[in-house]
Amino acid sequence: MTTGNARQKGEDLINVNNTVILTNLPVGQRIKLRDGAVAEVVANPRDGGWVRAKFIESPAAPSLAGTEEMVFATDVVGVEESSVAAPSAGPGAAASPAADARLAQPVVIAPTDELTLERLLFEREIERFLLREAELLDDRRFDDWLALVADDVHYHMPVRRNVKFGEQRRENTSAASEISWFDEGKRTLAGRVRQINTGLHWAEEPFSRVRHIIANVQVGAERDGEAPVRSNFFVWTNRLHDEVNVFVGTRHDVLRRDPETGWKIARRLILLDQNVLLSKVITTFF
Repeated sequence: MTTGNARQKGEDLINVNNTVILTNLPVGQRIKLRDGAVAEVVANPRDGGWVRAKFIESPAAPSLAGTEEMVFATDVVGVEESSVAAPSAGPGAAASPAADARLAQPVVIAPTDELTLERLLFEREIERFLLREAELLDDRRFDDWLALVADDVHYHMPVRRNVKFGEQRRENTSAASEISWFDEGKRTLAGRVRQINTGLHWAEEPFSRVRHIIANVQVGAERDGEAPVRSNFFVWTNRLHDEVNVFVGTRHDVLRRDPETGWKIARRLILLDQNVLLSKVITTFF
C-alpha cells in the first residue's frame, strides 16, 4: 500500500500524454473515472495496473457511494487538483471499522436443532438460489448471473499462505492491504463479463467447459434481510483438447433479500484450498 503525507504536483500525476500515472497516486488522492464517478484512493500497490478506491460520487450507480473496490488504470481519466493526501499509514495498517463492515469476511454459522417447517423451507430456498447460480455460470449466462450480484458486493479470493503453527491469522491475504486472486466490486465483475462476451478473450475463445458442484451448504439465521451462508465447491474446467483444471474450496457468503431475484450476493469470501495455482489463468467465477 502506498502512503502519502504531502500533495503531489500535477506533473507528477499526469504524463505528457494526459494519462494518469497510477504508480504516483498517493492515498487520499481523488480520481475521476470514465463513467463520471469520483473516488478516493485508499490503497496503491504501485504496479501501475490498479488502485483500491472509495467511491465519493457515482452518478451512474448511486448505491456505490461509500463503497470500496479495485479500479483499473483504463477506468481512471483524471485527478482532482483540490484533493489532499491522507495522513501517512504503515503498510500493515488495518482498514477502518466502517470499511471492514463492507468487506467479505468469514461467517460463523451457529449450530441449531430447529427443524420447523419454516426453517427447512428457508434453508431449501437458499440452497436453490446457490444451485441456480451455479447453473447460470455453467450455462455461460453471465449477464443473468450478474443480476444476482448486489451493486455493493465485495467478491474476494485471497492468496493462501503456508504459515507456522500459531500464525493462522496470516494464512489468507488481506483485502485491505495485500494482493489477492480476486478483490472485486460489481464494476470489475461486470468488466470481466463484458470481456468474455466480446469473443476476443484469448483465454476464453473458444469457451472453456465448466462445471460447478456445490455442497455442504450451511445457512445461518436471517437478520435485517441478510443471511450468512457457507458452502463448499468443486469446479472443473476443460479448455481446448486436454487442458483440465480443478478448483476446490469453501465460500463464506452474505446473501441479501431482493424483491426481483429473491436473493443477491452482498459479500463473498472464497477460500481456495490451493497455495499455488496450476491453472494458467482464472476465467471462471466461484
